[in-house]
Amino acid sequence: MLALLAGLVVSYLLGAIYSLWINPEIRFWKEAYKQKIEWAKKISKTGHPKLVFIGGSSTAFQIDAGLLTASGLPAVNMGMHAGMGTKANAAFGLNAVRPGDTVIWAFEKGRMAAPPQVTDLGYQALLSTGLLFQRGIESLALEHIDWIEAIESLRPGLAHTASMIAKLIHGGYLYRYQTNLIREGGSITTDERRPVSKAEINQMSPNAITLQWVGMMSAALNSQDSSSAYLIPQEFYQPVDKEAGQMQNRVFLDELSQTLKVVNDPFLGVQTNAECFADTTSHLTEAARLERTRGLIPLLTPFLEIKKQ
Repeated sequence: MLALLAGLVVSYLLGAIYSLWINPEIRFWKEAYKQKIEWAKKISKTGHPKLVFIGGSSTAFQIDAGLLTASGLPAVNMGMHAGMGTKANAAFGLNAVRPGDTVIWAFEKGRMAAPPQVTDLGYQALLSTGLLFQRGIESLALEHIDWIEAIESLRPGLAHTASMIAKLIHGGYLYRYQTNLIREGGSITTDERRPVSKAEINQMSPNAITLQWVGMMSAALNSQDSSSAYLIPQEFYQPVDKEAGQMQNRVFLDELSQTLKVVNDPFLGVQTNAECFADTTSHLTEAARLERTRGLIPLLTPFLEIKKQ
């Protein structure tokens, strides 16, 4: 019995060590977070308020904070992996916020339509960076954390283990994204190209619990002179679906605007050029990211101009 117990303990410890320090996916996002935070601190030292973009990987691949900063809009892209869950994404982003900054919430529409959560990947990332133990404004995103779930998350799982073994056998990268493609300001790009699926015309509404959660964080930000607004990420729609897609997103944003200010992006989250996407329906290519960011400059400028008055 003692031997069995010892074996279970050793097995768990090995799983935890792998999950926190060896897993290529965690190592990538941990490095991405480190670079994003370093950029945010660099801007904050100038004394200028900044834009802080918070969301999943669509945020990471769609907003060029380096370009915004060079254009006179100090910004940091804190977009992380949407698979970590919105609570984890929000915590990572809020850690970069200082009084006077403006938060641009840019969670994927599907995430806004579901209750806020932390996944196993999210717990692993939060634990590996130590963010789970911090008690700044980022802790608001992580209220009511289930510590049992956090402990149980430190197991790679059969599917992940099988995937890693297959990659080791066949060679190549152990994770599809590489740290040398993390850009100044925190955006991420990839040389990989894959066929992308189209977004579905499927009307959805913001989740009431998520709206309350984001509203709570926005109120806390406001109390420290930090405003916030929502920017809908772009997705690929077939040209024939453009009008219907924009209509459904307009309804979604109208509902969301009852709780949050909304950035009035004329694209309304719809991009019909498949060549703008790299490997998923919401990951823009580097060229498309730069083009989208340039288009956002006049829409985002008022947020920081108000701070300067």
